[in-house]
Amino acid sequence: MNTLKEKWIELARQHHRLLVVLISLILFSLLVIQAYWMHVEISLQEARLNDKMQDVLLDMHHMIEEDLYLSQKLIASFTDYEAGQPVISDAERQIRKATQRMMDSVLQAHQLSSLDYDFTFYHTGNEEMIISSDVVDKDLTEFTAYSERAGWRVRKALGEGVYRFGIFFNNKFWYLLQQSLWLLGLSLLLSLVLLGSFMSTLLVLDKQRRITRMHNDFINNLVHELKTPVFASSVIFKIIGQHQQRKNYEKLEEPLQLLERENNLLKEKIEKVLDLSIFEEGLPELQMQMVNLHQLIRDNIGTYQYQAKARGGSLQADLQAEVSDLLGDPRDVSDS
Repeated sequence: MNTLKEKWIELARQHHRLLVVLISLILFSLLVIQAYWMHVEISLQEARLNDKMQDVLLDMHHMIEEDLYLSQKLIASFTDYEAGQPVISDAERQIRKATQRMMDSVLQAHQLSSLDYDFTFYHTGNEEMIISSDVVDKDLTEFTAYSERAGWRVRKALGEGVYRFGIFFNNKFWYLLQQSLWLLGLSLLLSLVLLGSFMSTLLVLDKQRRITRMHNDFINNLVHELKTPVFASSVIFKIIGQHQQRKNYEKLEEPLQLLERENNLLKEKIEKVLDLSIFEEGLPELQMQMVNLHQLIRDNIGTYQYQAKARGGSLQADLQAEVSDLLGDPRDVSDS
């Protein structure tokens, strides 16, 4: 398991952009597939609704033709229409009320009461709506999808197929969507899981890239830092050798102290190498405290004075800073 994880991390490091593009394409493809299946499910629900509407319209046809009072009002209103006279408002109101009562009853019987509808009685030849719901701002073409004859009494009195009854559903799409709610919820859940997985992958890849960059920076800085104590130690060794040859033993104390200091510094660098594993967990914790730069320079200038002398130069410190304290980790400050 660890081997597979390491291989995946290494692959992610080397092909970060390629993996992001591939995962993005896969995620987009899955979302498209889910959208397609949602479209298929809504189409199936619409087909079921159309089947139910055949029964609804047939029931309305029978209820209109069985209602003698409503049929007579319709015949009278249609006759006035053919004579070019306006439909009597009182008759129109009664027809509208009776038709709405029938529609509510039929839709409830077919478990479609959540549908918000408008209806109209229209002339097929003239393509004009004669009696409609209270407020209708729709064209006749929107009512022809679900339409039926206005009863045999109207047909017998005014001709077959001349007058029809049509229905339009204002919230049809939301009704179909509600019927597919389980699939919509599942699709949203899967989409969120996919998106979350994608974002998690990006975060992991970004973290691995940052750890790799930190690792490389750490190694480069450490190599640079190791050069100082190693070079300083070699210079001090030469000076100690020169003092021994000249038998200037009284001058050995200072270089020996510096050599011990450089040796301790080298040990600290080696401990850093041993602590390299901390980068796998993120940034190391800093031990922040106030550090006096003047004292820090005094502690380190001795080493660099010997290096300067070895190259024929000299090194002097002019410590006149008004503010010489700063907040930092003494270990890292002294290394820099």
